[in-house]
Amino acid sequence: MRVVTMTALVASLAAPAYAVDAARIDALLDVARAQGCVIADLDATLEAEGFSDAGEARAIIGALEDQKKASRVGPALLVRGDACLQGAGPTERERFMAVMGRGDNCQKPVDGLNYKMEGYGLTPAQVALLREELEGNGEASLSADGATLQIEAGQCARAQDLAQSIVPDPEQAFLAFMASHDCRMGKRDQKLEILNAGLDPVATDIVIEKLVSDGSAIYYGPDESLIVFNEHCG
Repeated sequence: MRVVTMTALVASLAAPAYAVDAARIDALLDVARAQGCVIADLDATLEAEGFSDAGEARAIIGALEDQKKASRVGPALLVRGDACLQGAGPTERERFMAVMGRGDNCQKPVDGLNYKMEGYGLTPAQVALLREELEGNGEASLSADGATLQIEAGQCARAQDLAQSIVPDPEQAFLAFMASHDCRMGKRDQKLEILNAGLDPVATDIVIEKLVSDGSAIYYGPDESLIVFNEHCG
């Protein structure tokens, strides 16, 4: 028994201790951003992207979790908040334009626009300032009835390009979506509503699993409504 114990101790002492390289952390974050900030099959992706050293990968993921930049959820990795949106560092204006570029001909209904912008890390106050700037410069305009905001034609192609390159933080986007539904949704309607809102179903399932597992949300009642608690929703 002593020999076995000593052998295990020597082996553990001989195991390499990994100093986390900031460049390798950034490299893994870039991989996540390219997948919409959710890596659904983390182990396979790490292997494919050159993170084949399991010890290094554990150290990087541990560092991201310690820094509150990511959460391991089952086989997936969810990158959160500013860490998701950094990458090449989109500005507030670029995030705004990315949202508008997702609309038909760069149009979006004004009703609910703030919720969509929150998914891209913009507060209502920031959205108001950006709208004032863009409308004042003639780069955006409201429809005659004030119900629709549109980016002018000369800026629309750029906005559509940004929509392809800038993805929303999946957790923020889902929480903004839930806030627009009073933080409660029946399970029967959930999948259709998520699709209609343009959210990624796989990423959203991972976000929901995380919220439920950490106590930020519950399924409740005969219709198994998903309820996100107020302090986390809107």
